[in-house]
Amino acid sequence: MNLQTDLKISIIGAGVSGISCALLLQKLGFSTTVYSKHSHNTAHTDPTFVSLFPAASIIPHSFNHPELESLYTNSQSFFTTLLEHNFPGVTTHKHYELFAIDEEIPSYAKQILEFRILSSSELSNVLHHPTIPTKTGWEFQCFFADWGIYYPNLISAYLACGGSIIYREISIDELHSLEGDIIVNAAEFGGPALSGDDFKPVIYRGHLLHIKNAPVLKDNNGKIVSYNFTPGADIYSSSEGDPMDIYCYPRNDGWVLGGTRQKGTLNESGSWIGEETKPPFTEMNGQLFPDQLMELHGAIIHSSFGIDIKDYPEVRAKVGYRFMGNKTKGLKIDTQEIGNKLMINNYGHGGAGATLSWGCATKVVNLLSSAIGADPFTAEELCSLLQD
Repeated sequence: MNLQTDLKISIIGAGVSGISCALLLQKLGFSTTVYSKHSHNTAHTDPTFVSLFPAASIIPHSFNHPELESLYTNSQSFFTTLLEHNFPGVTTHKHYELFAIDEEIPSYAKQILEFRILSSSELSNVLHHPTIPTKTGWEFQCFFADWGIYYPNLISAYLACGGSIIYREISIDELHSLEGDIIVNAAEFGGPALSGDDFKPVIYRGHLLHIKNAPVLKDNNGKIVSYNFTPGADIYSSSEGDPMDIYCYPRNDGWVLGGTRQKGTLNESGSWIGEETKPPFTEMNGQLFPDQLMELHGAIIHSSFGIDIKDYPEVRAKVGYRFMGNKTKGLKIDTQEIGNKLMINNYGHGGAGATLSWGCATKVVNLLSSAIGADPFTAEELCSLLQD
């Protein structure tokens, strides 16, 4: 499958969204170049490089969009293909979403594999906190991208099929001088400035703890397990009183423990303005981490698996941002004219960048196909490009 085109495409942003788009476009026969402000090998302290801070379960948490169903369904098709062809870092596990409060079934339940509401008797037998009863919950089969493996291999796959990456920041004034005939704006935090979209974004700040060398958590059938747990606002909340949840995701080198969802924005110098961490907290790497992260996870993991989190003292603490848009502008995936060039926007994914990466890449490909008068592609057709 090849469009046999001489068009050159400039993709701005080397996060998971930009690289996923670039890989599909390169395999379709376009000549692509990715421009990135930072290298993924050196930018680990920049919280706005969103693709360095994912969990990364393939679940559309904290995301709403009119096209969510199709974007998520198409992404799942790609992850199914990648899993079948043993792409490095793509796995599945049994995921639990548990609540100490009443909770409505999520809208994405009908798209999740093997989604099942847990009965009251099952809630007491699955993952549990020793002193906080679980009122509602469900389980399902979840795709997972082990980020330290998946993301570098995604970049390698792009480079292996002839793509290139140039590490320099691109401003709106430079768009007209880029070699590409068409521009894909996947700059995430930098996206609005490139598209001329003038608004102050809503951002969620998240705290992650990487517990290194911790053992894989498995159920009695040997299936890898992950979880989200909401203990209730009286136990764990933001500084504004909003209830927060915690999550645990497995990796080949330990656990990723979260989370926080502190709402705010950035000032002109890029400094955080918004909710702060409530006491009690512990300072790690110059940031304040809520003590509930370790306390709640430690209690659940010990009571459910008999593992003491204190036996694994090597902890890496990170703080990252999720670009959520605002009340009227979240995900922006559309086309516009920039001078004499077509620009396709693909930014504002919030915490669902990895989850929707392939669905949005499919959308970008078809927006471009429409612009050049080519037929649209199905997700299945584009998935076949990754089987080489």
